[in-house]
Amino acid sequence: MKLKHPRETYRNREWMKGRKGIISNAWKGGEYKDNWGYIWIYNPEHPNNRNNYIRKHRLIMEQYIDRYLTEDEHIHHINGIKDDNRIDNLQIVNIKEHGSLEGRKAKGIPKLTLRKEPIKKSCIYCKNEFIIKRGYLIQKFCSYNCYSKFSKGKTKKEVRNYES
Repeated sequence: MKLKHPRETYRNREWMKGRKGIISNAWKGGEYKDNWGYIWIYNPEHPNNRNNYIRKHRLIMEQYIDRYLTEDEHIHHINGIKDDNRIDNLQIVNIKEHGSLEGRKAKGIPKLTLRKEPIKKSCIYCKNEFIIKRGYLIQKFCSYNCYSKFSKGKTKKEVRNYES
């Protein structure tokens, strides 16, 4: 098959058909970085690929645990650097956990730890003790009334960062 002159490539791309992947003229090693900072690797045989590419951190974690990841398993970069794909920086989480981790980090709120047993706390406004039965330790008020009285004239950030 005779290749056409480069000037004719814009008019007729017939000669480029079938030249994908490694044999393509645009091949740059099978690895690229997207706009969000993730590294993608060319892997057409992978069952979960997107246009023959898969994210490098998913591939590394799959090799480490020796199985394919499911759709509901996400990989979290612990230090937040998306192209740092060391195995000790990667963590498997579900979509709900990943959203809460990423959302809290973006807002500058410290990481939460889930409690299993009830705990007693003191209200910032009225100083009454109350029990948090489940959830996180972020609760600072015993009721919505205390919260609304305390937060009058303050921004949400001032209320959130207030230490009792």
